[in-house]
Amino acid sequence: FSMDNWYDATYTLELNSVPGPYFALLHPRQYADMVESLRAEAGAVSLITAASPEVMSLTGPGIKGSFLGVSIFTSSFVTESGGDKYGAMFGTGALGYKTGSPDARSYLGAGTVVQTNDGSITVEISRNPSAALTEVVGNAYCGLSVIEQGRMVGIVTDA
Repeated sequence: FSMDNWYDATYTLELNSVPGPYFALLHPRQYADMVESLRAEAGAVSLITAASPEVMSLTGPGIKGSFLGVSIFTSSFVTESGGDKYGAMFGTGALGYKTGSPDARSYLGAGTVVQTNDGSITVEISRNPSAALTEVVGNAYCGLSVIEQGRMVGIVTDA
């Protein structure tokens, strides 16, 4: 990881008119290499602004701080393959909350199944008359998804 990787990512987002603020998610090795690369920089640009205790309490331990207005997070869950690390920098609207669920038709017959129109919530009702037992179970399936690929830039570096 060199500062060229960082500048290339920010330039790409800016040229694509991606609205800020920007965030970077890096593997801890990428972050360590970035800090090492910063040692060769001069002046005020050579400093990462550390996250304050207040910010850390809101965002968790993965926040490292910010550099040139980009908030930096690290995670050991960043994809690795063949020694390469696949971090990313992204702007507002690149990632978002998505919902979904298995198709209710796949398990019809197990009882009564009701789904919301968008399929995000499934409620199953099951009755065992001999035990005088009625079960009502609701499930929601949610996760993080790429909403707009054009608002995200990959930062691939070798270890």
